[in-house]
Order: sequence, then structure tokens, then C-alpha cells
Amino acid sequence: LRVCDNYGLFMAWWPEWSLTHGFNQRSRHHLYLLNQHLLHTAKEGPTPLLRLAGLLHDIGKPWSYTLDSQGQGHFYGHADLGASWARAMLERLHFDRERTQTVTSLIAHHMYPWERVQAKTLRRIRREWGGEHVSQLWTLRRMDVIGAGMSSSWEHEEDVKRHWQEALASPDVFQSLAINGHDIMDWLNVRPSPVVGWWLQHAQAWVDENPDLNNRERLKEKILQTAACAPDTCKGPTSHSSAD
Repeated sequence: LRVCDNYGLFMAWWPEWSLTHGFNQRSRHHLYLLNQHLLHTAKEGPTPLLRLAGLLHDIGKPWSYTLDSQGQGHFYGHADLGASWARAMLERLHFDRERTQTVTSLIAHHMYPWERVQAKTLRRIRREWGGEHVSQLWTLRRMDVIGAGMSSSWEHEEDVKRHWQEALASPDVFQSLAINGHDIMDWLNVRPSPVVGWWLQHAQAWVDENPDLNNRERLKEKILQTAACAPDTCKGPTSHSSAD
């Protein structure tokens, strides 16, 4: 990879790489120029897939670069932008769909603030992203930190993993939602519509916050109470007036 970078071979199939070459990130968190950071991060990857994600994880930085009054560089939105660029770059080389999706998802999520996430959010992430994806993200974060050249480890890794284990300690976390759309329609006397999904999302959010609520009767009681307190909610998100 270093040979490819040194001799400009990347640019033959990835013109996007040219902006990383010699790019000064002007960040107190980074020791290296951007192309060097990407290579150092890839070097830390334990698998080819993670090395590929590491190589491209900050590819969106040159397009999102801003400089503050103190001379510090910022890259707001670079993860999503980088995922979009990486998808185009991988598709150009005919990577298979599964690998492309995995790498671009890792890039899109690589800045997730694990150190500040509440337990209910971790439970939702486990349900939506899956444990394997989260584990890969943690590895990519460690690679990224080491690849920045300022530390030999991810300082918060053990705390993040412990918080994750605590959030998922209840066996109820891995159970499906105890109710379905037919229950919503029966209890609220509504027809099949986006309203049903809206209520199911709320029920799932309640369960993410308190897994003990994942019981058909408890959820029925909470839904009926909520609907009774604000009858318009039975109509779902479309109930708001145009003034709202």
C-alpha cells in the first residue's frame, strides 16, 4: 500500500485519493498527514475487510474540511460523506455487494460517540446494527486511534465494552417485541396504516429504555394510557395541523 501511495498508483483507479496525499489535517489529535494516517490505520487492521475500511475511513475529510479561528481543522459530516465516496470507489473496482455494504457502513458509523451513549441507546443499536458490526466498529476505532500516531491504544475501550455488557445484561434485550401491528389495530381501533408502525416504534423505544416492559399486557396498558392522555396520538404523526 505504501508503494502504491508513494508512486501515485492509487490515483489511477481512485482519483479521490489524490486529495489525501500530503493533506495537513491541522488537528491536535493527528500526528500524520491524511494519506499517512489512512495507511497507518489500515496497517492496524486484523482482517482484509477491516484494513480496507481503515484505508478509506477518512476519505471524506478533504471535502468536509473547515478551519476554526484557532487554526484547528474540523471535518463535520466526513463519515457520511466518506461512506458515499467509498461506495463509489469500491464499486468502481467491482467489489461484491456484501463487502461494499459492510465497509461503507463501518465508515459511516466510525465516529459514533461510544463514550457518551446511554444504555437504552446501546440496546437499540444492538437490535438495529447487530453485535458483529459493533465489534468491528470498536476494532476500527482502535485502529483509528493508533493510526493517528498520538496513542498506542484506545483509552476508553474497556469502559465502552463494560457499559455495553451492562446494557445488554437482561435476557429480555434479545427478545422480539411482545406485540405486533394487529394488537395495535385491535386496541386502538385503527386500520392498517403508518400509524401502526408509529406506535410500534414508540413501544420499541419504551422497551429499549426498560426491557421489563416487554410484556403484552404491560405494553397494552401503556399504549392505552398514552392514547387516553392525548387522543390525537391515535391518529399518529399525521394528526398535526398545518400550523404545527
